Amino acid sequence: MSSPQTGGFVFGSAGYQRAIFEPVVHLVNGIELLESQGWELVSVVERNIENVYYMLAFMRRA
Repeated sequence: MSSPQTGGFVFGSAGYQRAIFEPVVHLVNGIELLESQGWELVSVVERNIENVYYMLAFMRRA
C-alpha cells in the first residue's frame, strides 16, 4: 500500500532548476531586448504578493 499524496508540487532536480531559473532567464531576455531598443535598466526588485514572489524590472528610455 502506498502512502497518500500530500498537496504541493513534487519536482526532480531538473524541475527545481526550471522553476527557479526559467523566470529569471525570461526576465533577462526581456531586459536585453528592451536595452537593444534604447531602454535602460533602473532596478530589479522582488515583491511578495499573497505569498507569490514576482520579479519586476524597472526601465527608462535612455
